[in-house]
Amino acid sequence: MDATNRKGTAARTSKTKPVAAVERALRVLNVFRHTRSPLWLHEISDATGLFKSTILRLLDTLQLHGYIVRLADGRYQLGAVIFELGSAYQATFQLEHLVQPILEQLSDVTGESATFYVREGDMRQCMWRVESPQSVRDVLRPGQLLTIGGTATGQVFRDFDSGKAIKISKNLKKMVRESSKIEDDQTASISIPIFGARGFVGALSVAGPTGRFTRSSVARMKGNLAEAAAKLYQQLGHEL
Repeated sequence: MDATNRKGTAARTSKTKPVAAVERALRVLNVFRHTRSPLWLHEISDATGLFKSTILRLLDTLQLHGYIVRLADGRYQLGAVIFELGSAYQATFQLEHLVQPILEQLSDVTGESATFYVREGDMRQCMWRVESPQSVRDVLRPGQLLTIGGTATGQVFRDFDSGKAIKISKNLKKMVRESSKIEDDQTASISIPIFGARGFVGALSVAGPTGRFTRSSVARMKGNLAEAAAKLYQQLGHEL
């Protein structure tokens, strides 16, 4: 699919009018993402801002289809269907299907090469890559191993891949790292960490010739990178 078609698809998706009833049902289900115990009706109402009468109708429907269970004491908890969906997600989940479209969009909007890196022992590996459409560009092949080093991506690995719990900033730009002329005199890059449900996953990066990484262009690309990361975080189940 070419860049024009990708952008057209994104535009149509963003203008799609949400279904109110489905949104309300999802708001109810989302409340259970943040608790480890069953909830009373008033707790769900407080968390969603919905009227109890509305919530009861939603809960009855969700219970009918196995998404919610009502306990003997009147509290509610998630049903077995949610577990089945989670198991199905784990069985079919492939990170590449989420990352590749993000890389394509990121390369389109920045005009530079976009890469997703993962850790491989003491090295970082170029997992997926979309090359810049420009003739002068930073070139790297998928699968290639590089040292962690001091580039923007290396900084991300050192700062965020520590094994410790790290709070994801709502202002994702604060998590962006940048570098210029570190491994060679002709390349600059910016990079941001990506976290999944189990912690650090990898680094999303943009790289290109130093001459195109001016102060103003870097500021713009940081915004592009943060927006791309936000989409990926949302797809991975994070609320920012």
